[in-house]
Amino acid sequence: MTVTYREMSSLDVPEVSKLHNDLLLFLKNEIHDDYLSCIELETQDLSEKLNLFIENATKKIYIAVHKEKIVGFIAGEIMDCFLPISQKVGYLSGAFVLPGFRGMGIMKRLEYLLVSYFQDNGLKFVELNVLSRNLLGKRSWEKLGYEIFREQMRKKI
Repeated sequence: MTVTYREMSSLDVPEVSKLHNDLLLFLKNEIHDDYLSCIELETQDLSEKLNLFIENATKKIYIAVHKEKIVGFIAGEIMDCFLPISQKVGYLSGAFVLPGFRGMGIMKRLEYLLVSYFQDNGLKFVELNVLSRNLLGKRSWEKLGYEIFREQMRKKI
């Protein structure tokens, strides 16, 4: 199977918007948490947010394409570390591969492209958040070498 990889363009935004909503639906079904009781993001709002990634030099989205269909994406940005005395880090803000295309190394290649972008910008660390009940996500990131660095807690009010 031939899969090509490239940066997202403005023409890709509608299809990546749909994949992003597929990710939200997957997470809602996977973790069963009130935190994700939100409805799908409006296409217009999401399109505006995705277009900001194209316009901002510190943000990138890479896509995987099979037969002219986008089958996966990864999004990231350069940002300040949560510690005020620390350097900038790469932050992986979202990633998703369609179920029928998982287990084929697509996420590994997408992650490689994003990490290369971060390295080219002099960064030494990549961070991401994964929901504690998202077991598939946790396993996937661990396979790619990510380790628990900090934990975040919340309280429903």
